[in-house]
Amino acid sequence: MRAILLLAFVCTFAAVHSDEAPVRQNRPLSSTNFDKITIDGNFDVFLTQTNGQPTPSVEIEAPPSVQPKIIVEIRDGSTLSVHTDGQFQTNSKINVYIKFPSPLRRYAVTGTGKTVTDAAGISNSGNDVLSVNIGGSVSLEMKLDVFQLDIEASGTASAQFNGQARELLNIHSNGVNKIDTVNLQTKKAKVSVSGLSEVRVAASEDADLETLGIGTIYYRLPAGKHPSRMSSIGIGKIAPLP
Repeated sequence: MRAILLLAFVCTFAAVHSDEAPVRQNRPLSSTNFDKITIDGNFDVFLTQTNGQPTPSVEIEAPPSVQPKIIVEIRDGSTLSVHTDGQFQTNSKINVYIKFPSPLRRYAVTGTGKTVTDAAGISNSGNDVLSVNIGGSVSLEMKLDVFQLDIEASGTASAQFNGQARELLNIHSNGVNKIDTVNLQTKKAKVSVSGLSEVRVAASEDADLETLGIGTIYYRLPAGKHPSRMSSIGIGKIAPLP
């Protein structure tokens, strides 16, 4: 009986805390010189690249009882990490607002939730490469203007990219991902798909396309151009976009 009462108390306590109104807190950073971001948890992430404002900031919007469980720290001197401390349950969404200066060289996200950029998007000058690593069941909507974009995806992610990767787009997708880069302009695209993934890609000069298993690649090139390489192992599909 005592164990049952204790369990009921714990459940009631958790329910009360799950109904707390969220608050938005600015988190202090031990360093402002990061060019990589890693996200691990059930978060909705909002990315804003600041122009002319070199000092980055991170704000967490969550119930007061949940706030201490969201860890924001700088790792290895150059990586901003947002993750959870242990497991917990809440019915409220946890929003993460990150403002950062250029360049961003790596964005890695695992877990659930979504990532979106603002209307201005993310831009890198020169020959900087942006690597995007996707895991879990996350969704992404990103506007970019970068020299080269490398996408590595696993799990059951859904991602849309628009803008431009001025020179090269690399995509490696493993799992049940759906990646759409048709509205991302690039000269050359190199795509490798395995599992049940589906990738849509467009390029102005060339495409190198490979499927393993039952993955699918849809591509678009200018009239009269064809991919320099197409390889399909298994029952995968490579086809031009209508």
